[in-house]
Amino acid sequence: MAERLDQLVAMAEHPKLTLQVLPTKISGHVVLGVPHVIINLLDRATFVYVDTLTGGLYLEDDNDVRPYELAWKRLSATALDFDHSTL
Repeated sequence: MAERLDQLVAMAEHPKLTLQVLPTKISGHVVLGVPHVIINLLDRATFVYVDTLTGGLYLEDDNDVRPYELAWKRLSATALDFDHSTL
């Protein structure tokens, strides 16, 4: 486990990555347990890929994407900042 944490901290030094850790007291957040990736393309198009038991689902409609973006912003605000996440 310590090796994996060291890898994450090393990866966090990449200028295009941000590492934030959720405190263990956080539970029941809307996006926890829903594997997904928010994809922001160079042309500013945004998609969400949701991993499901039977495959994956790409969401591209703004009405479908927006809730994931909002949930991610809330989760990011709840997580420890970068400095506290990489102590």
